[in-house]
Amino acid sequence: MKKRGFVAAFLAVILVLAPLSVYAEQTPLAVTVDGVGIDFSANKPIITEGRILLPLGAFTRLSFITQWHPNVYMGMAMLRSRELQIITIVDNPGIVISNNTAGINRFVITDVPPLLIDGVPMLPLRIIAEAVGFDVNWDCDTRTVILTTN
Repeated sequence: MKKRGFVAAFLAVILVLAPLSVYAEQTPLAVTVDGVGIDFSANKPIITEGRILLPLGAFTRLSFITQWHPNVYMGMAMLRSRELQIITIVDNPGIVISNNTAGINRFVITDVPPLLIDGVPMLPLRIIAEAVGFDVNWDCDTRTVILTTN
C-alpha cells in the first residue's frame, strides 16, 4: 500500500514539473546588439556546455566580414573587421585573435570549440564579442544575450 502511494506521489510531481521543462526548452535564444535583435530565421544559436554558439553569418551584425573555408583542416572560419582578424578551426578550442592596428596576436583557448552543425559553422559568442569590445550580459528570464558597445 505504501508503495502505491509513493508511486502516485512520484508521478504527480513529474506531471507538475514536466510542463516547466518543456517550456524552458521551447523558449528560443535571443541576441541583441545595442538593443536591436538579431534575426535567426535560418540558423538558430545553441547552448553547448553552458556557452552560446552563433552561426557564422550572425557575426556580420558585429561588423565582421565572415569567410568559411570548409576544405582547410576540418573547416576554418575567419572573421575580419577594420582592426581585428579572428581565425577559428572547427572542433579546435584555440582561437587566434589579431589586432591589425596594434600588431598584437593572441591565442585563446575556449571552453567550447567552434562546431560544425548540419553544415553550419557555429562559433562561441562571448570570446569573439569581447574581442571586438562588446560588454556581454545574459538575461536568464528571457534567454537573451545582451551585447552593448563599450
